[in-house]
Amino acid sequence: MKAASSHTDPANVPQEDDKPFEVRLSDEAFETYELDPPPYTLNVTKAELKKMYYDMVAVRYASPAHSQGRNARI
Repeated sequence: MKAASSHTDPANVPQEDDKPFEVRLSDEAFETYELDPPPYTLNVTKAELKKMYYDMVAVRYASPAHSQGRNARI
C-alpha cells in the first residue's frame, strides 16, 4: 500500500501558530465508492496540525497498551 502525500509550499506557511494556510492533499488520499470525495485542499493552522499529531501519537501509544491489558484479563 502506497501512502498518499500532501503538499504545501514552505513559503506559504506562516510563522504564527494561529494563522491558517492551505495544504493540498494527494488525489490518492481518499478512495470512495459511489460517493464524492471530500475536498483535496485543507485550510488549517499550525496549532491544529500539532493537535492532530499529538492525538494521533496518543492513540498509537494507547492502542497496544489497551490490547495488552485486555489480553491479560482473558
